[in-house]
Amino acid sequence: MNNINVKKIGTTLVFLFLFLIYFGLLPITIESRSFRFWLIVILIGILFTLLTSRKLLYTRVVNNRQEFQIDWRGIKQFKWLIGLIILLFGTFLVLNISTFKVFNSARYRNLIEVDEQAKFTENVQEIDEMQVPIVDENLAFRLGDKKIGEIKGLGSQFTVRDYTMIDYNGKLYWVGALEYTGFFKWLNNRNEGVPGYIRVSATNPSDVELVEDFKMKYVSSAYFNQDFKRKIYFSGHMTDLMTDFSFEIDETGHPYWVVTDIHKEFAWTSGRDTENIIVMDAVTGEVNSYSVNKAPEWIDRIQPADVVMEQLNYWGRYVNGYWNSVFAKKEVLRVTEGYNYVYNNGDFYLYTGLTSVGADESTVGFVLTNMRTKETKFYPIGGATESAARKSAEGAVQDLGYVANWPILVNFNDVPTYFMTLKDNEGLIKQYAYVNVKDYSVVGIGKNLEDAQRDYLKTLGQANVDPNESGELKEITGNILIKEKVNVDGTTYYYIVLNNLENIVFTAPYTISYELPLSKVGERVTISYFDTDNTSYNIEEFDNETLDID
Repeated sequence: MNNINVKKIGTTLVFLFLFLIYFGLLPITIESRSFRFWLIVILIGILFTLLTSRKLLYTRVVNNRQEFQIDWRGIKQFKWLIGLIILLFGTFLVLNISTFKVFNSARYRNLIEVDEQAKFTENVQEIDEMQVPIVDENLAFRLGDKKIGEIKGLGSQFTVRDYTMIDYNGKLYWVGALEYTGFFKWLNNRNEGVPGYIRVSATNPSDVELVEDFKMKYVSSAYFNQDFKRKIYFSGHMTDLMTDFSFEIDETGHPYWVVTDIHKEFAWTSGRDTENIIVMDAVTGEVNSYSVNKAPEWIDRIQPADVVMEQLNYWGRYVNGYWNSVFAKKEVLRVTEGYNYVYNNGDFYLYTGLTSVGADESTVGFVLTNMRTKETKFYPIGGATESAARKSAEGAVQDLGYVANWPILVNFNDVPTYFMTLKDNEGLIKQYAYVNVKDYSVVGIGKNLEDAQRDYLKTLGQANVDPNESGELKEITGNILIKEKVNVDGTTYYYIVLNNLENIVFTAPYTISYELPLSKVGERVTISYFDTDNTSYNIEEFDNETLDID
């Protein structure tokens, strides 16, 4: 092989390698599909270059036609390279086939452990009016852009690309790093970095702040070595599969980039799961890696939402194996079309509904997944999907044309409830809505949170929706010790205490049974209710054994 061919081959390979590494940030690991692809492509390119340089691949004119010719005897000298390519291709093919879901449905389902005995009222704290996230990401963008525009010269140079909802010292905020609006804006400011980040309260649209205490050199819109992804990549993480890049701040307000390092559970090619968490100081560029259990407490999101949703789909789809998911589909579940985050007891949870295959508007229950630990609980409370709840809320104000945001799950007086804001065409909050998960015709609307809650309580009482249906259905027989009648917004309710359960109050509207208004103190009755260890329960069924009425 002459020198010029060697030089061409070397230059081409070095250029391609540098491009893939520096600009493509190619993960150097067999777990990366891109790495496997480019490894084969580069080896084929080397083989093709070697063969053409030795004139073992050439074209010649035969019968006035140009034909491609191969010198098979000469090719034998490169059989080791051909064998390596075939070996790698065959190995990758076998590894992929070995992870087909038809062979591994149980393993895919077990990627996530789900507690199926969870009780909603025990695990999800009741709604705190001061912590209701009325500001969604779209509104956070609008408020943030407005704040940037108020500062002279800032809006022409910087913007915010993404916001992350976090818990900052016990309060919910959206935070987003300022980003350069173009190459020349970065070039002019690269020595100091962007001037800070935007912090928007998720509970108060008036609380919007540009935090200028931290000059950040490492952001996603920076170029070359100040691109924070490239900085992390070349800080000892070239072999990591990085995903879910998010911006967070610690208890002091110091900004960081938080990145999840995932791995493939099955034969290095499938079954994504979280392995480590990578944290980079957006100011200094210092990079540290932590295991999930040892990650700093201020980090709210470790588990990537798309990975969790993927694993939940596996869990619901392969409940009875692969072939059942294709044909009979007995007990097969799938996640609903979207998800949201729920803040509960100091932690962030991913919320999504689970619906039967073929059911468009109803769910069989929902799951909450801790975004740090991946602890997942399933609540078998059937009801409306998030989309159906949105339509119900929008239908209640259809004359105004307001649009509901994606619902947030809340515990409203032990009742699973969707909460939404209703916005006008300008994206401004005009009203608030509560929609019952079990019965999406039960809707509360108001111009403020208090009015919406009051309206929801009213319709909730009229509908007699059981707040305790997530518990165990029990039946008790005893004599009526106390019976009181009250009127709530025109509907008559009865409160009953039995002699053998004096610390429990049972409640029901008069419509639950025609025997209820006729029952008297001392008469023997049987009551069915859902038990969730509370001191008051809604009556599911009522039977007076003393009355002989058919």
